[in-house]
Amino acid sequence: MRRATTVLGLAFVLGCGGGSSGFHPSVSGSKPFGQITDPEAMKLCTETLTYLQAQLQKQFTVETECRAVGAFVASIGLTDQTTDAQVQASCQIGYNLCKSMPPDAGVSFDAGSTTATCSMATAPGGTCTATVDQYTACVNETANAPNNLFPPCNQLTRAKVEMLAGGDAGATAMGPACTAFQAACPGVSMGTAAP
Repeated sequence: MRRATTVLGLAFVLGCGGGSSGFHPSVSGSKPFGQITDPEAMKLCTETLTYLQAQLQKQFTVETECRAVGAFVASIGLTDQTTDAQVQASCQIGYNLCKSMPPDAGVSFDAGSTTATCSMATAPGGTCTATVDQYTACVNETANAPNNLFPPCNQLTRAKVEMLAGGDAGATAMGPACTAFQAACPGVSMGTAAP
């Protein structure tokens, strides 16, 4: 069986962003993550995926999509001489164009069956020194990653556009709670999508 290096991987696919206080797992928060049992690992995995599906469904809205379109438009023709003001003006053009489009059926996020995804989840073992509370804090950061990834056009900078265009968004969006959890659980892979 695979170790929990992938037990909760989907929680980290987007990287971690700003905090939210909505995730409350059934496993005791003070329990060391390295001491959870295989059934607890499966339960945590299922609870995490269920929570993130609901949160991501709420966040992948027209607003988030249009911010992403604005950032994309701002990236076109970007040079070392492009100023933040020019980036913001280009972003606003893309954002306004996106907002003027007729509404569609909306964005749908479906990670598939949480039961199937978590069926091979196992405990990480003793090398992980984080607590379930630290894991919970990272999940709550992750839940807000899309909103933090694409700021409003008036807050977009050339550096942010370069980061997004370079594909390093997940690593750069990682917040302090996820950074601390990953440091305390070096065997847990944050980028794996399924157990």
